[in-house]
Amino acid sequence: MIRVQGLSKTFGNLKVLDDLSLTCSKGEITAIIGGSGGGKSTFLKMLVGAVKPDSGEIWVDGSPIHALEDLALNDVRRKMGVLFQQAALFKSITVAENVALPLVENTDLDESVVAIIVKMKLDQVGLSDFDQYLPSQLSSGMQRLVGLARAIALDPKIVLYDAPTAGLDPIAASAISKLIKDLNQVLGITSILVTHDIMGAVEIADHMALMYQGRILHQGSPEELLASPEPSVRQFMHGDPDGPIQFRKSREEYEKALFEEAQ
Repeated sequence: MIRVQGLSKTFGNLKVLDDLSLTCSKGEITAIIGGSGGGKSTFLKMLVGAVKPDSGEIWVDGSPIHALEDLALNDVRRKMGVLFQQAALFKSITVAENVALPLVENTDLDESVVAIIVKMKLDQVGLSDFDQYLPSQLSSGMQRLVGLARAIALDPKIVLYDAPTAGLDPIAASAISKLIKDLNQVLGITSILVTHDIMGAVEIADHMALMYQGRILHQGSPEELLASPEPSVRQFMHGDPDGPIQFRKSREEYEKALFEEAQ
């Protein structure tokens, strides 16, 4: 369903992705974990064609995302839904109007049909009674659910999740994680989940990939990563500050970076 080969991207002097390769199987949830600033969000932007790679290939449902122009790219994007970290809802319109946006912009459906679909999508995320609320009247967790309803409005084959549980309380985070898994099973969606919620990812993912310094360092089933003897995997999976993955740069690396920025 999704195949990435040799993906590299540099912004200025900063190499964000470095020869990254990953395959995401149809109908499965792939969780990408790793430290902040490791290239995970950039990777998601590349999957939808918002950022072009310097080199490498991105194939989504048989289409070469890395080589497509705008019109062809938009056709592929219609097969994809995205749940942004902060939900990215329009604050001045209702919940129902937010969910309806992909349908209004990408189809010629009658308003009555759009209203029925919106109600169905809100029902799937447990918010059928909140269609006339404004986003500001909802909690952060509920706003995230509205964003999820919007992401699945066009019945996409693929859904990308950018830290969907970040900043939520444990109950809301668990509810959203369970909903992601349920929707994946019921709708047959292929999902890519970028997250720092390791245990949440372990609960719902079919496959996990640890990204470090723009590469996939290790990958496998959640059980394999949890049981891995590799020091870097154990360090990240168990949240240990001491290990081969550095929390901050060494003094020499920091001074080198400062010197390069000054050039």
